[in-house]
Amino acid sequence: AAAAAAAPPEAQVAPDIVPCDCVILRGEAVVSEASLTGESAPQMKDALVPLDRPLELQGADRVHSLFSGTRLLRASEGRGNKAAQTRDATSQVPATPDGGCLAYVVRTGFSSSQGELLQMIEFSQEKVQGDTKEVMYALLLLLAFALLAAGYVLKTGLEKGEKTPHELLIKCIIILTAVVPRQLPMQMAFAVNTALMSLVRNGIYCTEPYRVPFAGKLTHCYFDKTGTLTTDTLVPVGVVNAEDNPSPILGYPDQSMVSEASAAAALVLAACHSLV
Repeated sequence: AAAAAAAPPEAQVAPDIVPCDCVILRGEAVVSEASLTGESAPQMKDALVPLDRPLELQGADRVHSLFSGTRLLRASEGRGNKAAQTRDATSQVPATPDGGCLAYVVRTGFSSSQGELLQMIEFSQEKVQGDTKEVMYALLLLLAFALLAAGYVLKTGLEKGEKTPHELLIKCIIILTAVVPRQLPMQMAFAVNTALMSLVRNGIYCTEPYRVPFAGKLTHCYFDKTGTLTTDTLVPVGVVNAEDNPSPILGYPDQSMVSEASAAAALVLAACHSLV
């Protein structure tokens, strides 16, 4: 019992969310930064060696930093030669009572990494508006009808002679200016906000609302690799073989079972990391 008590404490399993941006002063940790970077592979963090230079959280000191919103998978005092050297360099830093790592808080609230992401979600970087190109097409179509109507009013009015040319020109100008409704910008912004609310109800948060009109034109999405979007427990449910005949309704081949994957699709699945 005494020998067991004298043994160094094992790594503490701590599946917790880091509440702020901090720098590890003593010990080491393993964190998952998937909530910030999208990369599912856990990241190893070790203690910062004191040096006379500015701190760079997003640069050289990123391997010593824990960011707000990331998940802490394991924390310990560190073991091995590298950990021993780090402890010697940080000998003035007190040890933690539970055998974990000691960190210094650098940023909190909206100044942290998660806070900046929330600010981006809450406050758009650009104005929320509709698709300007499609709006211009609609306005040109309305302008064509307005020119026809104004020409008809001017021609008929001159033939009848009931009103002066000045009054007819004013009527034509009123017809042309009525092409652009005063509430058009508000209607376009309202349409985008309605789309954002629909996305939020489905658990999708848009950091750049001004891109919503462009997203409505998309039919397919391609991503670079699985680790950027998924966890390391991804299980395939089916494949779409390019060699199969396209469906008359969908326009592309139907989904097949993984066991029925073609040779090319099987090679792609085999090359995806952490895909079991």
